[in-house]
Amino acid sequence: MGDDYIGKDENAGAQLAYEYNAKNYHQPSDEYNENWDMGGPEQMARFGFTIGLYVANNPAMPTWREGDEFLPARRKSQAP
Repeated sequence: MGDDYIGKDENAGAQLAYEYNAKNYHQPSDEYNENWDMGGPEQMARFGFTIGLYVANNPAMPTWREGDEFLPARRKSQAP
């Protein structure tokens, strides 16, 4: 989940989120803290960039898998 912390108790992330929301969210103290570890968001940004780059450079247009509920709408959008 998004609140898992490596090497910490399984409830640590949920507790930190609760405390932040209760004490800081939309308050004057709700600002960037240089002590925050941005390693996770950086990983997610690199992951998203890599997928986008792959899709952009792939000669085939992305589509849904056969049997997916959204495939008929995709095919309809491609009709001339």
